[in-house]
Order: sequence, then structure tokens, then C-alpha cells
Amino acid sequence: MTLEIFLWVVTFGIGPFIGYCVHAALANIKTASAIALVSKRLKEIEDNQERIDQTCTTTLEMHQHYDGDGTPLWYIPRSWAATQVKIVDICQEISQTQVSIASCLERMERREK
Repeated sequence: MTLEIFLWVVTFGIGPFIGYCVHAALANIKTASAIALVSKRLKEIEDNQERIDQTCTTTLEMHQHYDGDGTPLWYIPRSWAATQVKIVDICQEISQTQVSIASCLERMERREK
């Protein structure tokens, strides 16, 4: 026992000393849990920052690739818009034709029965 603790016990008695020790231990536990919470949150922030850094790096690398004409590979020219509309129209026509064929086959099956 150190001199300070001995003087504390002699001056105030053992009861307050034990109370002080319990209070100090509880304060340390609260501090430790707060530190653990902050540490956990910092780890989450670091993980999120790492994920954002990787996404930015990937995006930057993707935007640095060009074709033979010097056009970025990720760029879709506006002139393709008309072509895309035509492709959608053709796909719709194909779908409608398939529906018509399916209904004709159903009618043929009904007549055979």
C-alpha cells in the first residue's frame, strides 16, 4: 500500500476508499466502452473511405481509355440515339410477331382436337 492510500484510509476510513475505487473503476469502464465505440466508428469510416478511394480510382482508370479516333470508350455519341430507337422498334416488332405466331399455333392446336 502506498503512503497516499494509507493516509486516505486513515483519514476517511475504508468505506469511502472502497467507494472511491469502485467509482474510479466504473469511470474507467465507461471510458473504455466509449473508446471502443469511437474506435469501431473510426474503423467503419476508414473502410468507407477505402471503398470510395477504390471507386474513384476505377472510374479514373475507365475514363482514361480511348479508341483509335481519340474518343473516350465510355462516351456514347448522340448520333447513336437514332440507331438505338430503331433497335428498340425492331425488337418490339419481333416481339409482336412472336405473339402472333404463338396465337396462330394455339388456334391450330385447338382445331386438331
